Amino acid sequence: MEKVRPMYEMFKGWAEEFRMATIEQKKMIISQVISRIEIGKGYKINITLNMEYEQFCEGWNGLNSVDENDLK
Repeated sequence: MEKVRPMYEMFKGWAEEFRMATIEQKKMIISQVISRIEIGKGYKINITLNMEYEQFCEGWNGLNSVDENDLK
């Protein structure tokens, strides 16, 4: 758990920022993260992100020392 704590704290900060944002700011943030949303029969939802997991994690100090299995 201690290995992922910095990432967890970062996500908590992002969540708080998003919660406090205006509707326009939220739309802008979402448009940068999500490239496509599809809603199918039975309300099946498919969301396509603008990046891969590895791209999202690049640049995080110490991430390379985290085993991918620790994130599951």
